[in-house]
Amino acid sequence: LPPVVFLTEPSPEDIKIHNQAIAVCSINSFRPDKLSVKWLKDWEPITSGVVTSPSAKEDNGTFSSSSRLTVPAREWGTGAVYTCQVSHEPTQTIIVKNITTPTDNVPKPSPPVVILTQTSPEDITRHNQATAVCLAFGFHPDILRVKWLRDWLPITSGVVSSPSVKGDNVTFSTSSRLTVPAREWRSGAVYTCQVSHEPTHTIIVKNIT
Repeated sequence: LPPVVFLTEPSPEDIKIHNQAIAVCSINSFRPDKLSVKWLKDWEPITSGVVTSPSAKEDNGTFSSSSRLTVPAREWGTGAVYTCQVSHEPTQTIIVKNITTPTDNVPKPSPPVVILTQTSPEDITRHNQATAVCLAFGFHPDILRVKWLRDWLPITSGVVSSPSVKGDNVTFSTSSRLTVPAREWRSGAVYTCQVSHEPTHTIIVKNIT
């Protein structure tokens, strides 16, 4: 009798709890007891992390067995194909069962790119105020802090920051605008946009003098 094969894949919850993935290949109802079990990763043989149990004889005279594959969690989430290949020579049977592992689409933390722009002298004269815009983009995750400074002291008024926007490539962008009366702007002070991105331990400082 040829074997009946079931391949059970690990749940995401178990992978998180144990920091490893365990796949089980259950082989039932075969006779005689002459069986070969191989595990493959992307069609290449796996030599470590495999434990195959001895066959057990059932009441009806057939045999059953199981084989367990243990893989570190970091290797499991790579989109690889894991295969349990069961060969039963007496019935000239080869059964192949596959698991395609998920690809972890969560990108690695990415620091922001920061650009600081200012209004032209003509616009300052026309509107009697100056506007500086600090644009931060390309960062992930969305944990960003923008501070404005005047001569290295925090500015508390005249600042408007926009909520972050998620782009197509799962990174984020945001902007912060500082408005200053023209007379203050022309005083020779140094205005600074300081962007902090804690996940990448990044602090970027851009100045206007």
